[in-house]
Formats: sequence, C-alpha cells, structure tokens
Amino acid sequence: MLFFCLTCLITNQVVKAQTLVMFGMNAGPNISYLYHLAPDFKSTAEAGANIDFVVRIGTRLYFEPDLCLNLLRSKLVTNTETHRLNFVTLQLPLLVGYKIISKPGFNLHAAIGPEAEVNLKKPAAFNGGNYKTLTSGGRIIVGVDIRRLILDASLSSVFDKLEKHSDQKMNAFSLGIGVKL
Repeated sequence: MLFFCLTCLITNQVVKAQTLVMFGMNAGPNISYLYHLAPDFKSTAEAGANIDFVVRIGTRLYFEPDLCLNLLRSKLVTNTETHRLNFVTLQLPLLVGYKIISKPGFNLHAAIGPEAEVNLKKPAAFNGGNYKTLTSGGRIIVGVDIRRLILDASLSSVFDKLEKHSDQKMNAFSLGIGVKL
C-alpha cells in the first residue's frame, strides 16, 4: 500500500512538471549473494541474468517504474554441505532519478527507490524452512544513455528476511545494456 501511495504521489508531481516519456529494455549479467547468515554458513556469489523493461517519465528529474525479471544464484556452504540456491524473481522498482549530465544524445543519470519482489521460483531452504514469496527492498541505479543505447549498473537489496527461520537477506549487483524503444 505504501508503494502504491508513493508511486501515485511521485508520478503526479513528475507528470505535472514534465511530460517526456521514454520506454526501453535492457539485459545483462548479475551477481547475487546472501548475507546475515548463521556463523557456520558461508555464501558465495554466483552469476545470474536479468532483463528489465524501463519507463522514464520526465526530463531532468524523472520517475522510473521498471519491471525486472531476474535469475539470482548463490551458493551456501557449511562444514559438511554445499547448497545451490536459484531464485527466479520479478521485481518492481519505483525509482526517482536525476540526469546529472543532460546533453542531446548523451546523459548520465542516477536513480533510487523502493522495490517489491515476487519469487516466481524458490529453492528449497537449506535449513528445512521455506523462502518467502513476497519481499521488499531498495534499488540504486547509475547509468548512461548514448543516443538510443542504455548502459546501467544497479544494486538491489532485500530488506526483509528471505525466510522465517533465519536472518538471510540478499543483494544483487546487475549490469544492463539495452535500447530505448
């Protein structure tokens, strides 16, 4: 509900002030890892992939709701076992951004905001628990646009516990290359 209210408020203010809308799509690799683990656990980051559908509303100051499909991978290791975790997630970040440099054919931009995440495919939890279907978090993006080309680097972090019986949380660092449609 909070995401919805913030989205409506921000969209209303941005659309009143500015009217430019840009659609785009990008894809690339990501690296994700678990943290806040029990002392006898160790997490190893593994490579995954992402595809993002981007909408920017505004010119210099903009609102950017995205739709991101991710394959997030991590490996949990204990003294006796190794467990691979593969999540398929759908993320909805609601970002507010600013074009730091805005020239014809080139801009440097940064954005930040909350995101909701739905786990479409959850692995079996290592300790016999069950990973949550819905979590919330935040995202930071820094990127450049060169003509129709989009290059973005982003960091997503889950703020909620991934499952009830532990404090596990996940970060993912993503790179994306794409085009403005």
